[in-house]
Amino acid sequence: MKSFKCPSCGGEMVIKRLACTKCDTVVEGTFTLGPLSRLSTETASFIEMFVKNRGNMRRVSQELGVSYPTARKQLEKVVRELEQVLAGEKTEG
Repeated sequence: MKSFKCPSCGGEMVIKRLACTKCDTVVEGTFTLGPLSRLSTETASFIEMFVKNRGNMRRVSQELGVSYPTARKQLEKVVRELEQVLAGEKTEG
């Protein structure tokens, strides 16, 4: 999982500034990240592939080049990570 804790004190990190790459408009404030942005890159990629394949695990396994049971194990790992992130959201809020 990605860590969004302050390296100095361990507090929650937030985004304070957003800037447009085209016109340089800047918006300042306090912005928090949603739970899906807290997932590892590997997990986010798997979710993207899973949705793209409309949840069809046979297609997911083919795209990954792994057996169906291996793809299923990866899905279970993704579910566990998502549950951990969502549980963290409940305890923080």
